[in-house]
Amino acid sequence: MIVIDELDRLADDPSLTLLADTIKTLSDHVVESTIVLVGVAHSLDGLIGEHASIVRNLQQVEMPRMSEKELTEIVTTGFNACEMDAHPEAIEKIVGLSKGLPHYTHLLALHAGQRVVQDDRNGVTLGDVEAAIAPAIARHTIRSDYVTATRSTRAGTLYEQVLLACALTPKSELGSFTAGAIREPLRVISHRKLDIPAFARHLAQFLEPERGSILHREGEPRHYFYRFADPLLEQYVVLNGLANELISDYEMNALLNAPPVSPDPEPTESPTLF
Repeated sequence: MIVIDELDRLADDPSLTLLADTIKTLSDHVVESTIVLVGVAHSLDGLIGEHASIVRNLQQVEMPRMSEKELTEIVTTGFNACEMDAHPEAIEKIVGLSKGLPHYTHLLALHAGQRVVQDDRNGVTLGDVEAAIAPAIARHTIRSDYVTATRSTRAGTLYEQVLLACALTPKSELGSFTAGAIREPLRVISHRKLDIPAFARHLAQFLEPERGSILHREGEPRHYFYRFADPLLEQYVVLNGLANELISDYEMNALLNAPPVSPDPEPTESPTLF
């Protein structure tokens, strides 16, 4: 068995071609071997690119986000091992902020637990979890991606607000959203009504390498669908928004519980706004 991890980080197409040829050769010659390809993608095509010829040689195993029950077990098991108690609302908050990603479950529980230990207590409260958000993201490895995506030499730009609106926009089962769906979250975050032409240029720039290509776009003009390239960054944006008071906890919960927004066509041209 050969395991190749983080395949999604392989951007060299010739290398993917060699890998595809290797898999086909092993299959054609019935070599007794198993190759496990591991990577983050929304579909098999997104992981192997245009090398669809090897699909018949592969078996796709999807790894969905963890359930609330599974994340709750992570938190309670960890705190029990440390002989600490956690209030139900504290556990619920950690699980809710994790959005199915155990990475953030461990991170938030760690910093909340450290705060309790420093105060010489043994009970984790909701306040401990809320206070843990800022230190949890302060030195996160993905912070550089966020800074690259939102930095600007101009004051008063909307990059942070638009990106946060993208993260809080209702998503499809595949994690995609439309430009029209961003308007309501952006109104809540910026405290003013902005239509698509006001942030269409920001969405376009989030696709560019200069801003880390943090968004992917699919579809045709006026019917585009966007999604985050990295699910970890999507939730980091939300946590950063809470830590830096770009949005309140109440406003965030209201947006996340809002009904889905029907897709709207995008304008063919956008004015230059910063």
